[in-house]
Amino acid sequence: MADRHEEPRRIWPWVLLVVLLVGIAINVALTV
Repeated sequence: MADRHEEPRRIWPWVLLVVLLVGIAINVALTV
């Protein structure tokens, strides 16, 4: 049960990474 509680904490960094990548992709698309 403890492992399931820790999962969100491990996923958060990936979520932030995806958000950053999407933001960069949008900026590049707008720039081009």
